[in-house]
Amino acid sequence: MGRMKHSACAPRGRTGRTPRRGRRKSSDSAKLAVIETALEHLNQGFCIFDRQHKLVICNDRYINMYRLPAELKRPGTPLRLILERRFDIGVNDSEDREACIRDWTQAVSAKTTTKTMVRFKDGRVLCRDHLPLSDGGFVSIFEDVTEGLRTANDLDRMQSFLDSVIANIPAMVVVKEVRERRCLLVNKSAEEFLGISREEMIGKTVYDFLPRADAELIDRQDDAALQARDDLTIYQTTAHTRRAGLRQLNAKRVVIRDQQGLPRFLMLVAEDVTDRLETERALDRTQSFLDTIIENVPAILFVKDVQGRYTLVNRAAEKFFGAPRDEMIGKNAGDIYVKAQADDIAARDAEALQSPEALTINEHSLDTPGSGLRHVISKRLVLRDPNGNPQSMLVLVEDQTERLEREGELDRARTFLDAIIENIPMSITVKSAAELRYRTINRAAEKLLGMPRDKVIGAKCFDLFPADLAGTIHASDREALRAGGEVLTHESSAFSEPGAERIRAVRRLAINGADGQPQFLLTMGEDITERKRAIERIEFMAHHDPLTQLPNRATFHEHLARMFGEASNSGKGFAVLCIDVDRFKEVNDVFGHAVGDEFLKAVSERLRRAAEGAFLARLGGDEFTLITACGPQPALAEALVERMFEMASGDVEIQGHQIRIGLSVGVSMYPADATDASTLLSNADTALYRAKKEGRGTVRFYDVEMDRRTREHHALQHDLRLGIGRDELVLHYQPQARMGGEIIGFEALIRWLHPKRGLISPGSFIPAAEENGLIVAIGEWTLREACREAASWGMPLQVALNLSPVQFRHGDLPSLVHRVLLETGLNPNRLELEITESALIGDFARALSILRRLKALGVRIAMDDFGTGYSSLSYLQSFPFDKIKIDRSFIMNLMTSPQSATIVRAVIGLARGLDLPVIAEGVETQDQLAFLAREACDEVQGYLIGRPRPIDDYAALVGAAPATAQPAASVG
Repeated sequence: MGRMKHSACAPRGRTGRTPRRGRRKSSDSAKLAVIETALEHLNQGFCIFDRQHKLVICNDRYINMYRLPAELKRPGTPLRLILERRFDIGVNDSEDREACIRDWTQAVSAKTTTKTMVRFKDGRVLCRDHLPLSDGGFVSIFEDVTEGLRTANDLDRMQSFLDSVIANIPAMVVVKEVRERRCLLVNKSAEEFLGISREEMIGKTVYDFLPRADAELIDRQDDAALQARDDLTIYQTTAHTRRAGLRQLNAKRVVIRDQQGLPRFLMLVAEDVTDRLETERALDRTQSFLDTIIENVPAILFVKDVQGRYTLVNRAAEKFFGAPRDEMIGKNAGDIYVKAQADDIAARDAEALQSPEALTINEHSLDTPGSGLRHVISKRLVLRDPNGNPQSMLVLVEDQTERLEREGELDRARTFLDAIIENIPMSITVKSAAELRYRTINRAAEKLLGMPRDKVIGAKCFDLFPADLAGTIHASDREALRAGGEVLTHESSAFSEPGAERIRAVRRLAINGADGQPQFLLTMGEDITERKRAIERIEFMAHHDPLTQLPNRATFHEHLARMFGEASNSGKGFAVLCIDVDRFKEVNDVFGHAVGDEFLKAVSERLRRAAEGAFLARLGGDEFTLITACGPQPALAEALVERMFEMASGDVEIQGHQIRIGLSVGVSMYPADATDASTLLSNADTALYRAKKEGRGTVRFYDVEMDRRTREHHALQHDLRLGIGRDELVLHYQPQARMGGEIIGFEALIRWLHPKRGLISPGSFIPAAEENGLIVAIGEWTLREACREAASWGMPLQVALNLSPVQFRHGDLPSLVHRVLLETGLNPNRLELEITESALIGDFARALSILRRLKALGVRIAMDDFGTGYSSLSYLQSFPFDKIKIDRSFIMNLMTSPQSATIVRAVIGLARGLDLPVIAEGVETQDQLAFLAREACDEVQGYLIGRPRPIDDYAALVGAAPATAQPAASVG
């Protein structure tokens, strides 16, 4: 029955009212149409996809946003197809199709609401809201936010720009909110000024980071700004800072109001004007200072306008014009001077104003009410505006009246001096410094030159004198010009007639001009023949015995002291002989003093011949002394005594009387018998006493000292042999320098550091070493150690060492030097070997061969102790020397012995002629150095430059770390 009912109802349902399902479908379609219409009016893109990711519905805005074709709007369109078409159209920003589709598929499968940005290649940006549905589908809403983002970015950039401007403007900016007055903004300038970081200030009140007094002051200023009628308040104030203390500020407070006009913010803009105010005050002080200078400067100074009216007048101008400035300001020259004078001034003013030059200078006379007729130089400086139009004129007046009067006085004085110079007995000439032409000569010079002045004036010395004489004069003139204002004096000899030598003293002085350069050369000459001879006579008498003409006692002691000085450095020995004439008292008693004097003169002449250059002196009466360099052994002294007895003994005829000469001699040796002058002389006198006591006509050496010397000699040899094995030998170095002070090298000097005797000089042990043959090993060690040390120096300085005559003659010296140079790596041209004359005596050919082989190695060779031997000049001519070393004995006597000075001068001149450099040894005083400089010596060595010291003391000069000495045992 149930089926029946149901069946019966069915036809009625189809043919009667509309079924419920049909009514629902119609209703859903209407709703869908309403939804579609609503979606089409949205500004956003809208789409719904089901759980299979197929399109359910979307609006045109969605299709247009992605620029999709209309057919893809059809429901059921797969999401993948839409994504692929977006790639085909080219709107996606990504280039990887599969990766992008995969990412989109994962994104729409999310179970939570998400918001993402979709960027297109054309620059558009969409904001996508993803809303998942409960059945697995999703809704996506797209909104074009391109313009919004662009506007936001612009606002961000603008805000960043404003923040940067505020942060970096030099003025301090602080913004506070009005209610609690907490800081909202603080720029960098405010941070730096206060010395407080903005982190310490943002969000805080001034009471949190400033002293209370300062905070209260700022609060009062804020109150005043808020209560003021205007929103802008400008004022000056002070502020204390942590870094700079109290500072002056120019400040502005700005009240910032909201739309209702209520104050919301307070902005402080402040500028630190402390430095500017100080600068302004300094400028005021400078202006005041300049005004004071202008007012008090002695120069006459005033300013005029372009109409010639005075606008500024200083005190000197008031005095010069004889009128107070109040009477001058605003007036022109016509109001002060007579018409002619005023017209002249106006013309000069007009000339200056019209001149293209800024400065015009005139020299003229000016008759002023205050100073009368004056001769002036007026300087007008026109001051112009940027367009070149004259604005004012500064006038500086220099009163030349007194100067001209002084010049007149100078002319009169010059005339007077010319008269004196003309009539003075000394010859005077003046030459131009540039060409050395004669400009002036006096009457005495005319007479001396034997020429009238009209022939001399304008000429050069080469126009007047023979070439050799002119060359000498020219060289002396040039030397004087280079002397820098120092008077150079030299003496010259001339023969006014055959055999009549005259000596002239010539003084040259360079006279500088205003620029400090030589302008003229003044030469003064006078005949000093008689004065010179008188001085020479006095000098000779002071140092010589008037009877025998031999050196006297004082000269003997001086020479003995010099010998000690030389021997202490060179190690050379010498002997002192005391000589008595036997029975001289009897000669005086029998024949009288006149015969006795003649007898002494005859004896002295024979002794002089026998001495052969040794130093012979008469101490007084019949006492003679002799000093001779004889080395460490007495053999040379014995030979000299034998020669003396042979040549001096015998008879001599005096005034018809035959008188026999007999001698007694005592000998003392240095250093064997004594090491000081007094003891050495006393020992020689003791030996003389013994000779006379043991029988006249004999010679005795100092016996007791000879015994001691023998014992000590053997002990010294023993100690020396042991000392070499114990590394007791050391080298000290003495600097050598050019005349200008530049260190060019060092001389290596050997010393013996004895464990008991201390430091022993070479003079005490070298003779023993030469005697027992140790000198060869010592010499080789010295050569190797000096070369090794010099090779380690950072500076390419020379090292010099003296060769012993024994070492020079022993073995193959050039091969040894070559081997040492190779071992040490020293450049041969840095090694200088000093050879004494004694080393060359003997086999001339062999010595010459050795020197030539040494030269071939590149080694430099110096002739040591030049001037002390007999054959120095011949050796210079024969041997290949590179340098001459003047013996220290001549240098020591430079200031006391004219002979030494003459010898030194001659040696330097000789070397210059041979084109050889000269080094002077033993320079100990500034006077000696000055003399050598005047004589153009090349190099110097001595205590004044530096004492012999370990090389560590000169490390800074040689540019090397302190060296370690090579053991002496290595020399063999």
